[in-house]
Amino acid sequence: MAPVPGGALGEEDAVSAADTLPIDDPLAARARQVLQAHWRDEGYTVPNLDVYPHQWLWDSCFHAVAWAALGDGDRARRELANVFDDQRPDGFVPHVRYWTDPDVLAGFWGRSRSSVLTQPPMYGHAAAELCRRGIVVPEPVVSAAWAGLADLLTHRPRPGGGVGLLHPWESGCDHSPRWDAWCPDGFDGDRWYERKGELVASLVVTSDG
Repeated sequence: MAPVPGGALGEEDAVSAADTLPIDDPLAARARQVLQAHWRDEGYTVPNLDVYPHQWLWDSCFHAVAWAALGDGDRARRELANVFDDQRPDGFVPHVRYWTDPDVLAGFWGRSRSSVLTQPPMYGHAAAELCRRGIVVPEPVVSAAWAGLADLLTHRPRPGGGVGLLHPWESGCDHSPRWDAWCPDGFDGDRWYERKGELVASLVVTSDG
């Protein structure tokens, strides 16, 4: 995202929503039905009603893009804004936010409300897509996105470029063969989940999150 005069994305030269999916499109109608069934009053869409009943960072970024494509700018803005609800002062953006049960996994993460890991920072892409469809992204959301990216680039730079990972969950592809060496007894779904829990337990959680 480039610096924007006035502080918000989309305030000037807003693009019309010409590529918004038609109301009578069968696929759009089905997508809207699924998203509405998974929408929560707090302002986010759960990835799965049973397995993933909380808010995930990059899921919500893609949900925001989907809401925008369906012509619901309000839900698109709210979903994207809520990605940053528990952002740390240093800019770090947690990958899960536990809205309705903040202590449900406090023992696992070592903190309440949200996780201690992040995910690929798709919020920049989501903000650009909302802007492209003529949906103004408020200045606080733009600032939060900048802070999230700055945190990754400042605290996790890798020699030669890129951003370092603290855990396979941060990659968005934690079942990839690239992690096989971390499960030396051979891949097993249950054991791999335990191993990922062990890796979380090895992290040092600072006082601010």
